[in-house]
Amino acid sequence: MEPALTSRILCTLSVTAALTAFGTTVNRSQSCMILTRDPLCWSNYNGAAQTGGQYPQMSASGGSAVGGMLLMQFDLSGFAGQTCTQDATFTIKNTWSDTSNPTYPFEICPVISNWDAATVTWKNWIGDTLGTTFRSVLGPVMQTLDVPSTNAWPGVQSYFVVSQSVIQAWLDDPSANHGIALVPATTYCNFLWFSDAATWRSQTERGQLIFTSFSSGATPAPPGGVWASDGEFASKVWVRFNPSTAATKYAVYRNTVNNSGTAANISGDITATEFYDTTAPVNQPMYYWVRAGNASGWSVFGASDTGQATNNGTNDTPVKVILMGGQSNMKCQHAKGTLPASLQSPQADVKLDYFVQGAGDGAAFTRTLDWIDLQCYTGYIYGYQNNNYGPEITCGRGLADELASTHQLAIMKFAVDGARIFNNGGSAVFLPSAGKLYTVWTNQL
Repeated sequence: MEPALTSRILCTLSVTAALTAFGTTVNRSQSCMILTRDPLCWSNYNGAAQTGGQYPQMSASGGSAVGGMLLMQFDLSGFAGQTCTQDATFTIKNTWSDTSNPTYPFEICPVISNWDAATVTWKNWIGDTLGTTFRSVLGPVMQTLDVPSTNAWPGVQSYFVVSQSVIQAWLDDPSANHGIALVPATTYCNFLWFSDAATWRSQTERGQLIFTSFSSGATPAPPGGVWASDGEFASKVWVRFNPSTAATKYAVYRNTVNNSGTAANISGDITATEFYDTTAPVNQPMYYWVRAGNASGWSVFGASDTGQATNNGTNDTPVKVILMGGQSNMKCQHAKGTLPASLQSPQADVKLDYFVQGAGDGAAFTRTLDWIDLQCYTGYIYGYQNNNYGPEITCGRGLADELASTHQLAIMKFAVDGARIFNNGGSAVFLPSAGKLYTVWTNQL
């Protein structure tokens, strides 16, 4: 028996790390072959019921430009609302063919007209006029592939491209999914394909539709809060921005004019919400944008900000400002002499700004220390004596060591007695915009 091929459509889905990975197969809902002969234009070969498990040969006759076509449709309704991000691959195997030529060209096209595998024929679907009228039921050719001919078992596997846009159109509108057609691109393509009835053959030989990139969800929104430094650094521009929900990557763009359409991607794919543009021209304002991306694609451009590097800049190290607030244990309660010797001296790479509240719920906050080197407090603080320290000494040292290669550290410290860290005169002290500590902190920062 001469082998042939039909297709049971299988779908293998792989999802990026941001989503739950899964794999599955999607069975073909129907398949058949229609020919321009046997008898002329009226033949129907339903893949599921085909005697012998193989389709007949697609040799042309009667003046036709093509001998027939293999039709395959598959159900993607289980993936509605998802996104195909790359072209898919349809792989099939020709198990036998005429070997008069080394290869024969086949086209793969989307089908754009409804058909029923049990009843469709060339004549009742396309008409009894031969030539190229069959193009009326097909979309644009997605690929023309030279399929090797062979009369040696088990044949040759071939791989066709199914356009991402076609797959996505089917997902977006299932009523547009009429499947694909394999069409010989010459008048003589004497190939045999397995039909659905060839249950003794593997699904790979009968056909698979393989997705290499498939994801669920939508593209993220562009990041907000885009900010670019304005001359703070001599040799670079610091760009930072807010995280975007569902984003797994970002890209920073730059232009000399306020036009995102011609902006250049200067960062590539990054995961951090900041980027240092070390190639920025000195003393020239630049426009910066940020896009957010995930497995479904990239966001549109959001708002821009201008920034520039300047040779007047004196500090190429950004500063991280950390707020420390607390009650009695946050105040300077411990003796300097209990510290290791290395921490008893001022630490020049950490700056300290210290506010403390006087006695009573309604007392004012006093700025006791003004951006000095981190050190044990010398002098009287409400309720505590000279040469004492709080947790800022050890915590600041540890944080500064961790950030030493990328940032300078500054600490703004607040301390109040008793329970007033939570409730001060009836108002939670850290309440945004109304709380006293929060207000002092934001004003000073």
